[in-house]
Amino acid sequence: MSFANHKKALITGASAGFGREFALQLAKQGTDVVLVARREEKLKELAAEIRKLGVAAETISCDLENPTERARLKTVIESTGVDLLINNAGFGKLGGFTEIPMEFQLGQIELNIKALVELTYYAVPVFRRKGFGTIVNIASTASFIAIPNFAVYAASKKFVRDFTEALAHELKGTGVRACAVCPGPTETEFFEVAGSADKLKIGMMKVSSAVSEALDGVARGEARIVLGASNKALALATRLFPEKLSMTIASRLTKQ
Repeated sequence: MSFANHKKALITGASAGFGREFALQLAKQGTDVVLVARREEKLKELAAEIRKLGVAAETISCDLENPTERARLKTVIESTGVDLLINNAGFGKLGGFTEIPMEFQLGQIELNIKALVELTYYAVPVFRRKGFGTIVNIASTASFIAIPNFAVYAASKKFVRDFTEALAHELKGTGVRACAVCPGPTETEFFEVAGSADKLKIGMMKVSSAVSEALDGVARGEARIVLGASNKALALATRLFPEKLSMTIASRLTKQ
């Protein structure tokens, strides 16, 4: 399936990183975009760049951690012809559970889980009525094991992966697809927010390569896409290694 079949994509977290790259690559394939993020100026700059490619670009400044603000997107999804939803917005913070402020921990749950589920809930009935549409939820290779010192983030991404794969099964035969994309370390702003040690940045993928691989997998109809050969090997290894060993290794990597 070509992305030319998708007329309009709504992308959250579109001001930088994966979201920005998804918007650019989809625009180059002829898909109009609705760009959603908090940083309005960044969105406007990206929209101007995209319009030069000959497709439409709308911007919506929205704090997705705020339930009242994100509820505005229901009307956008229902009435503007969106047929591709990319739930990309999310963040994490490295550190011991109680060393991180509670509002930051709860913010991860609000954005990584609740906002994603809410927007997906808006999209599914719309797409089912059309008999066509795709939901792409950004999970992580962190979803494959419990990670000490990254506990809430990893757990939130496991939720995203499990939820999306279950939804994909529910939607079989409807013309609507759901896909969980699992990137590993990638060259984005994520690590600046997460406060990771430099050793976690070894072997990071280029975001352009990661997004290109993700879109290829979505186009093939895959329900789970693990990006990069080394990350595929890591995902497989988590099935083979004892859970305690995996957590011990992860704890050493994430300990400040």
